[in-house]
This record gives sequence, C-alpha cells and structure tokens, in this order.
Amino acid sequence: RGQFQLWYQARGFAAAGILPGVQNFACYATSDDGVHFERPPLGLVEFDASTANNILAERGVDTGSNLLFSHGMLDCPEMQPYEPAEHRYKGVTATGRDADNQYGHGMVFSRDGIHWTEHKDNPVIRGRNHGDSVSLAKVRHTTWREDEPRSIPSAKYAMFPKMRTQVGKFDRRCIGLCLSDASKNPGMGWTVPVLTLAPDARDDDLTSEHLAAARDVLLHDHPDDHRSEFYSMVVHRYGDIFLGFLWVFDVAFECHRIGGGNQHGPLHVQLVASRDLVNWTRIGDREPILDRGQPGSFDAGMIFYHSLPVTVGDEWWIYYAGFDSCHTPGPYVEASLQAQRLREVAEGRRQLPAIGLAKIRRGGFVSLDAGDQVGTLFTRPMVAGGTKLEINARILTGGEIRVEVQDEAGVPLPGFSANAC
Repeated sequence: RGQFQLWYQARGFAAAGILPGVQNFACYATSDDGVHFERPPLGLVEFDASTANNILAERGVDTGSNLLFSHGMLDCPEMQPYEPAEHRYKGVTATGRDADNQYGHGMVFSRDGIHWTEHKDNPVIRGRNHGDSVSLAKVRHTTWREDEPRSIPSAKYAMFPKMRTQVGKFDRRCIGLCLSDASKNPGMGWTVPVLTLAPDARDDDLTSEHLAAARDVLLHDHPDDHRSEFYSMVVHRYGDIFLGFLWVFDVAFECHRIGGGNQHGPLHVQLVASRDLVNWTRIGDREPILDRGQPGSFDAGMIFYHSLPVTVGDEWWIYYAGFDSCHTPGPYVEASLQAQRLREVAEGRRQLPAIGLAKIRRGGFVSLDAGDQVGTLFTRPMVAGGTKLEINARILTGGEIRVEVQDEAGVPLPGFSANAC
C-alpha cells in the first residue's frame, strides 16, 4: 500500500485500576510518513452512538470475546502460498483463567488486518503458572528454504507466554517458549510451554540502581520487595539469529502492603540474542535499549508494549507505548490519590499513555570497537553466496578494515588473504 499501518490498544482506566467497568479497544491507524497518523472510519464497532471510528474490536470487562491481540501480531505475506489466505495476519491473545485455574492464550487471524476472527479451538496453550502477557514471533522466513542453519528450529512460529517460577525467595514473572508444528496451520500443534529465560542475581543488583534513578515516578517503595522480573519478550529474526526485546520489570513494592494486589515499579527494555530460541545471551552489558524518558515526559514511568523493528531506509523504527506512571501504582485503593490523579489528567499536568517512536541505525544496537589498536573478528564458518561481501562498519580517519577468507583449517585461500585485501 505504500503506507505505515499501526494496530494498537486503547485501554480504559480500568487497566490501571482507576475506574471500573471501562472497555478496551483494538484500533487501527495509517500514515504516509510513519509520524503523522490518521484514524480511518471503519464502521465496525459502535461507540458514542456512531460507527465512524477506527475501532477494530472491543472488549468489555465481562465479555468473553477476545480479539484484542497482544504484542505479537504478525503480517506474513510470504507465507500465503502455504497458509490459508485468511491467516495472513495473525496475533495472540490472553484468554484468562478457566475453571481449572489454568491461564490460556489463543490466536486470532485476519485476511486484511481489519476483520478478525478467533481460532475455533482457543485457547491453544494453557498453564497454571502462565500470565496475561504473550508474544508471537516468526521463526522461519519461509517454509521452503532448505539452507536454514541447523540451529534454527523447524517450527514456523514461536510463542513466548509469561510464566511464573520461583527464583530465590520470590515467585517471579519469566519468559516461556512454545513452538508451532511446521506441518500444520498456525494455531494448531503447539508444543508444551517451557521456561526459557529468567532473572538472575545480577539482574537483582541492577534493580537497585534502576529504582534509585526512578524516585521521581515511584509512589511506593519497600526494600524488602526489590527484585527483577521479566514481563514479556518481543522476538525478531534478523538473518540467522533472533533478537529478543526483553521487558525488564524492576519491582519496588508489593501492593498487598496497602491492601491491593500485584506489584509496583518501572519497566524498560533490554536486548538479548539467541540462535535456537532456547539459549539466550544478554547483550550490551544489560543496558536498556528502550529506556524510560525524563521526569515529566509521557514515557517517564515505563515502556510497555512495542512493535517489531520496521526497516525504513538505513534505520530501524520501533513504535512503543509510554506511560508516565509505573506498573500498578495503587490509586485503586486510595480514594484521595485516585481523585488527585484524575484532576492532574484533567488539568494537563499528567499525561495519559501515548505512542512514541524510537529510531536507530539498522542493526546498530551494539558494536565491536577496535579503538587505536588492531582488532580481529572471526566469524563462524559460513557458506558464501552472491558476488560481494557487505560489512557494517564505521572507519575513523586513517583507519582501515581488511578481510581474509580462510578454509576450515584456518588457512587463507589464495588471493583472499588480509594482505591481498
């Protein structure tokens, strides 16, 4: 279409525990430049006695229908010869707990990204230790390539549900993994979810630093409650590796101390990487790649929901939801604080959640730097293809890069040594 397409959730204050009974909506917007968006009238859902709005679906607090796909919506045009046309767009949802106290996640599909249907067998996965967050990732670029690296799973898609497990003295949010059966259509044949990524002692140490820098947005704090949790992870295949955008939740306070539930604290995004979706490496010394904004900004409290990287020229663009408050602040149990917050919104002194845009050089999250000395980088063995080798590098004045091609024994090929480069 030559347009940017944006799918997002418009969530009522009920999601923040402020006002009861407010509906949530899945919405759609378009843009020619990726910055200025329009809300097309879709005519699908009535709101304020009119269907002239951009709402795709709604979900009330007590309704069973769930077309509000979470942070795992994919557009898969290259899979069209191998999947039903109505499955081009696919997303994952949280279906809630059943009578057996198992939390479920389901799938939704669309032919055009506008008209959505639920999978007939939802939920497609479930578990007692699951949570409400889940994401969906594309594992294989296509189903017909035979030259995929051995480490790449044969599954077409992967799902990453929130799972809870005991780490130290706390029951924590962690990241699970389940894979689709490559021989079946999406939504069928999922493997049993397993734990794939959990916080460690260093994450807890970093939490203390993160919370010290978040004093301006914390409403409650208790040192006995401090720890790191992994809220969700959005996974993007880049070449033959997978980049995971990990939502790190720095817990500052247990809300049961003031009569509520859940935990309070800020969130940011870190980078992890894997070749097999099971073993993950923490990248960039666990520094945030999408961090909270400055005090007073719309994203000062947490980064919560974001897109996969969108390639625009030589940049990656990531759209994200920013909140100026932290996770579960607790106003729902304090009437005076609830009233104060609503006044601040009405007076323009507090911002509602909004969508922001982050940009970075394509593939530029991390780098290897040689400095003033000679540095050497060895790649893993690879099968050469095409007629040229492209290198993503920045060379300082007077510097250079040389490339040498070696055989499996490390012997330079004739004519392809570093001296001949």
